[in-house]
Amino acid sequence: MEYKAEEILDVAMEIGVNLLQCGAEIRRVEDTITYICKAYGASSVDVFAIPSLIISTIEVEGETYTTKVKRNLDISIDLFRLEKYNKLSRKICKEKPSLKEVKEEVNIIRNLKDYNTILLYLGAILATGGFAIFFGGTIRDGIAAGLVSVLMFTFLRLQKKTFNQFVHTLICALIGGFFSVVACWIGLAENLSYVMSGAIMIVIPGLAIGTSIRDIMSNDILSGSVRLFQAIVSSMAIAAGFSLFAQIYGGEVIMDKTVEWWIVLLTSLFATLGFAIIWNNKYKHLLIVSIGGVVCCAAYLFTQMLTNDIFISVMVGSMVATIMSEILARILKSPATVFLIPTIIPFVPGAMLFFMMYNLINGNMQLFYENFSGLGLASLGIAVGIILASVIFQIIFKLITKITSKFSYTK
Repeated sequence: MEYKAEEILDVAMEIGVNLLQCGAEIRRVEDTITYICKAYGASSVDVFAIPSLIISTIEVEGETYTTKVKRNLDISIDLFRLEKYNKLSRKICKEKPSLKEVKEEVNIIRNLKDYNTILLYLGAILATGGFAIFFGGTIRDGIAAGLVSVLMFTFLRLQKKTFNQFVHTLICALIGGFFSVVACWIGLAENLSYVMSGAIMIVIPGLAIGTSIRDIMSNDILSGSVRLFQAIVSSMAIAAGFSLFAQIYGGEVIMDKTVEWWIVLLTSLFATLGFAIIWNNKYKHLLIVSIGGVVCCAAYLFTQMLTNDIFISVMVGSMVATIMSEILARILKSPATVFLIPTIIPFVPGAMLFFMMYNLINGNMQLFYENFSGLGLASLGIAVGIILASVIFQIIFKLITKITSKFSYTK
């Protein structure tokens, strides 16, 4: 059955925007739209995407041109739906179902049930409480950070359309800052720095920094620049919200404790599990990505012990995470992103980003430059590690496939 160019592009763009809203990479979004359009007969497809916009033009039968523009103002991470949309696009390319059937499946995916509310709140508590202890806080600091995150997460679940994004982030940070101080005032927590450091991980865009640099290094310069600017603006809002109440409480907000390696590994398990739940990963993937987070964190710690270099340590951890994700993707028939995003979370420089902006706002320029340097090296390490490991893995995988096919042919 032949379809009009407008019909083909409508369906392809709908899936592309949904992928973008789930946190898919720009390259995946552009490739998906291209493959779907060509599967239904488009002879030429041009796609340009950034986090907030997709523009596509297709040519059908050498004479019909159609261009469509779609705005996207809702960017989050939803790994379950990302996996479903990815499988649907593969099905389209392989089986070419009717566009009506594709639209029905898109609606089914859109209306899938998320984890229940109790489990989501448990994920928030595990993620923030785990990170509070991960950074050097006590168990009481971890409990306090988890309770503060419940209030922040409740606000985050409100409709973002009610607020400007900057205002929405700022209010969430004010809530987190206020209740972090309250937790210390009433004696629930021991150290404000670690309570805040754990609580802000639920909103800090540390992952976006690494992603933006990876996009820039992959020649998606505009997309990477947009992500980077969004992360900086969000960080300023977060730092402003927490800084206000930190100043009221008094004292420096610093992290200066050395944490035992086994505590780091244990809390990285809880933090990874928590974020995997928040990001709506599949039940069957939760244990895998949690263990993966521990393995990658162990690689990071071991390298840090040998080199004492943050760039090399984060790069090695990211390479391990990428290779594991690529292997799991082929074994479990899922996008590598589903495994990669949660497993690199233990060494995403979220707290460092917060302290950098906090020191800038408070005029502590020496500490600001130190945090800025560390943040840049860590983010670059993530980007280089992911890109380098992906290239190496693809070369090895193609070589193995070629040798295997040649052996099968000879046999």
